[in-house]
Amino acid sequence: MFQLQEIITQIQTHPVDVLYVFGTTATKAVLLRIKDVPVVFNIVSRPVDSGIIASWESSKNNATGASNKVSTVNGYNISSISSVGSMVPEDGVLMGFVPKYYKLGQIAAGKAILILNGKKPSDIPSSVLDYAHISVNMRTAKKINIQIPMSVLVMANQIIR
Repeated sequence: MFQLQEIITQIQTHPVDVLYVFGTTATKAVLLRIKDVPVVFNIVSRPVDSGIIASWESSKNNATGASNKVSTVNGYNISSISSVGSMVPEDGVLMGFVPKYYKLGQIAAGKAILILNGKKPSDIPSSVLDYAHISVNMRTAKKINIQIPMSVLVMANQIIR
């Protein structure tokens, strides 16, 4: 977060025409300090709830952008899958296929420890998790008339009824 604050300070001393920001945390940090430069955000799941914009129609500030919210497709009977786990129970997404952020953090921390112990980042393989948390929203399945295969339900870590 310190580096982000340094970048924001640099932007304030060397103005730009537009800022592109990725993610909720970074966007909120930028908007706290940058009030006179247009900000375009991306991959913000809940821009209204997080206070980034006042409403979908008007931000009432210097921000606009794109959200990865997908639950609007239920009205068209289109199934949706998200990598944001909370969208399954809270926003009616049909399924979530979500890596556990805690586990990813542990993996990243292990790599940081290797670096602090003298290993070069280029000598440390990058990695992904071998598995993900699977959530299924049966209320949404019923609403959009989708039959979830039993094989998927057996593998699911969470079933919203």
